[in-house]
Amino acid sequence: MVFIAGPPSPDVRRLLDEELEVVFVPHTPNPASGFVHYVPKTSVRYLDWSVEEGLKVVISGGVHQPGIESAVRAASARPPAEPGRAAREAGA
Repeated sequence: MVFIAGPPSPDVRRLLDEELEVVFVPHTPNPASGFVHYVPKTSVRYLDWSVEEGLKVVISGGVHQPGIESAVRAASARPPAEPGRAAREAGA
């Protein structure tokens, strides 16, 4: 995952002669350090995430994934299963 940093300079566009995105690849868990790359636009897949969501993914080392937390919260809100119920239903 990368962040779009901005458009390439006119000199870089002229020298590389293709449509590019300037991207920043952050390090985990410190997103203030990382690498800048020039990437062909045809290789970029854009996500509908806010910067805050992207930073949560980076800082968590990928544990946090936007859109999953609501499903996890719903699953954890269910009452715990009755002890021994699964074994009884399985015929044990």
